[in-house]
Amino acid sequence: MYKRQEIEQNVAAQKAVDKEWDRLRAKHVWDETHVREWSDVVAEARAANKEVHMGYLFGICVLKNSELDDNDERNKYKYRVVFQGNRVVNQHWEQAVFQDMGSSPATMEASRAADAYGCAPGHDIEIADAEQAYIQAEMQGTETWVCLPPEARPKSWKGMHRPVVRLLRALYGHPDAGTFWEEHCDQSVKRAGFRPVHETWPSCYYHKDYKLFLVVYVDDFKLSGPKQYLKKGWELLRRSINIEPEQPLGLYLGCQHEKFTMKLLNGTVATAIRYNMEKYLRQTVQRFKTMAGTDTVLKHAATPFIPEDHKVSPQGGPATGPVQECPWCKHTFPPVRTFDNIDQYEAWKRQEKDSRGTPVPPSKDDRGRLQPIASSILMGLLYAARYARFDILRAIGHLACHVTRWSSTCDSRLHRLVNYTHSSYEQRMVGWIGDALDCICLLYTSPSPRD
Repeated sequence: MYKRQEIEQNVAAQKAVDKEWDRLRAKHVWDETHVREWSDVVAEARAANKEVHMGYLFGICVLKNSELDDNDERNKYKYRVVFQGNRVVNQHWEQAVFQDMGSSPATMEASRAADAYGCAPGHDIEIADAEQAYIQAEMQGTETWVCLPPEARPKSWKGMHRPVVRLLRALYGHPDAGTFWEEHCDQSVKRAGFRPVHETWPSCYYHKDYKLFLVVYVDDFKLSGPKQYLKKGWELLRRSINIEPEQPLGLYLGCQHEKFTMKLLNGTVATAIRYNMEKYLRQTVQRFKTMAGTDTVLKHAATPFIPEDHKVSPQGGPATGPVQECPWCKHTFPPVRTFDNIDQYEAWKRQEKDSRGTPVPPSKDDRGRLQPIASSILMGLLYAARYARFDILRAIGHLACHVTRWSSTCDSRLHRLVNYTHSSYEQRMVGWIGDALDCICLLYTSPSPRD
């Protein structure tokens, strides 16, 4: 994210700023034909006993796809004007209350399902972005007025104390903007002939006539199905939604999707997709080195886990006194402790336990050095792990349980995890389809051993 002084010194960034303001004005996101003073709008609302929301706009400038090479054309400055959702009041200067209904974008599993469907013989996959998605939806609910930053105000407003204009479109940052866009998108997609797949798969649609599968993640559209019908599918969607030109499957949600063909052992030629997040992971590891200190050294690691011996666990360590034996595994454990009430039990659970299960107070001397940066690094790695690196999910999940009681051992585990990530950039998750759809059998595991 760039500061105002940095934007003013960068020509490309300044062009992005001017472009964003011009586009929003061209789409009439707010009504500049009726500019008023903040105090007048508030006074009028009080007199009429009417609820209004008063807020501010500000801009954010970032370098999109910064994890890519500097000469990559997808690496560009992007400026976004947003509604300051944490600084909204009503006519009485009280904190504004929103509907806060939330939104339900498609899941990563839905994205991979579209990939699998697009790998079937005769099928393909294309992606596209909705153009300024949120502002395609109209504002609903309480009447909202916004104050533009001084650098974005027209010269004709000079002399006004705090000019405000009415917000007409669901601008980014508004707590309910995502919901308004999702409702608009859902209605538009249904008008195009697509129907929801299932209530448990939000933002996923299927066109029965053209056999097209559509996945919508906020403003990112992924369409898969028979090659000859993809163009028709985009035409139907563009009747109600402004969508940028579609492209072959590539960079989607920060992951490079590499489509190719491979020959299976039985001689079948299958269509496959390789999920490549190497550049994203390199950026995350570099951020760890910067935050952890310049003296941080990364070494080769064969696994994401540090060597841990069972001799320090309750079932393997030597113990004195009474024990209980598990009838299934035949290991022995300390006797189950009893408590006078639930409060005692909850207090005991919150404390650390030594190798014999006895609660001990956390040691201030054992506070891990990496605790302040642990959450940031784990969240960065988690995104890549959920999308394309399942091999590090277990290590991340275990460390995430200790962020509030971080120890020096957690330091070692996090360092080992980063070492392994650094040593395995070339690892790729690959999926392929080699059979026709009518030849694929879907198998499900049953929780019951009798089935």
